[in-house]
Amino acid sequence: MQRGLLPRAARRGGSPLKRREALRIARKLGAETKTSTNHDLVLVRFKEKLVATFCVRRGTHSGHGHIPSQLFISESAAMRLAACTLSKDEYFGMIADKLC
Repeated sequence: MQRGLLPRAARRGGSPLKRREALRIARKLGAETKTSTNHDLVLVRFKEKLVATFCVRRGTHSGHGHIPSQLFISESAAMRLAACTLSKDEYFGMIADKLC
């Protein structure tokens, strides 16, 4: 890929966040996951307080572009969280003003 070009999914208007990245984010944040038929509900807690929820879809072509807004971060920050370049502590620091 040439420098400066967006991934194919982003060029089509879709989100680069897929099921794999969504599950990585949930695991990294130590979130509780509740399984249902079509979705997994992820509950993110900070110091026993529920701070965010999001659903992980099960479809093979399902995008997860809704996750960044539900985590109160940008899409690039969500991708960094999934890629392990943004730590759990850094994430909670980013949303600290929203936790009060």
